[in-house]
Amino acid sequence: MGASQAAKAASHDRILDIAAARIGRDGIDRLAVADLMKEAGLTHGGFYRHFDSRGHLVTEAAQQALSQGSAWSPWPWVT
Repeated sequence: MGASQAAKAASHDRILDIAAARIGRDGIDRLAVADLMKEAGLTHGGFYRHFDSRGHLVTEAAQQALSQGSAWSPWPWVT
């Protein structure tokens, strides 16, 4: 993998990590792409280099959280 591909993969993983944490804390409905990308240190426009849509992001973030053994739930009131 080239340096730019590695950097893109690292950014993608960082976005997913932040999204999973925010969804777990605040719920899916409160996930704002602009705020997420700002926290990741990336531009809002750069979001679409990583994901086709917000729904695609939510799906990947949930899969990543669950694959890492997280107790993440799309319903924060359910534990």
